[in-house]
Amino acid sequence: MRRLTIPCLILAAVLLLPAWFGLRAYRNHHDPDIIMERILSGNGYSFRIMEESVPMTLHVKPEWIPIAGKEQRFLHEKLYEAYGTEIYLEQIWNRGDDLYFGFHTVFRPDDDRGEFLHNQRFLGNGTVSTSGGFRELLPFDASGKPIDPSQGGSGPMADFSFKVSTEQINRLRDGIDVSYTGMKLYEYWRSDS
Repeated sequence: MRRLTIPCLILAAVLLLPAWFGLRAYRNHHDPDIIMERILSGNGYSFRIMEESVPMTLHVKPEWIPIAGKEQRFLHEKLYEAYGTEIYLEQIWNRGDDLYFGFHTVFRPDDDRGEFLHNQRFLGNGTVSTSGGFRELLPFDASGKPIDPSQGGSGPMADFSFKVSTEQINRLRDGIDVSYTGMKLYEYWRSDS
């Protein structure tokens, strides 16, 4: 029995190690999070800004908004898709004194080259700049009148959010459109080929 254990372990190692390295290589070229990390860190990629602002309108349906009272809704509703980037309404939270709207950005990069949207400005020396904040975000009620957000922010990564005071809750009953101008368009390409 002991004579078979060592050859079996060697055989398992011979079979499993290449599979593990193959899986790791596959993930490096197909996992969107790994590809974006490599793009943004300049690890094998170069990128440049193409447009300082890509305006978009995100529609929030009335049935998603918890009007009645304190309630947190997790939605993950896709509201926008372009340039290898998807934006989801992740959650709306009626906290009693305000309603919090949280948006999540998902990247779908190609391994070789493509485009993506991001709300940070990459300065090329490893630093980033966030400008504008919630000034780039303006919700409108169903009649097209602007709603004043009480606070907003961005991060982590390209996520963003804003709050609306419950004093304005009646204006949210028929849904809202959110005008957002904070996304910048970037182009990227492999630079290690």
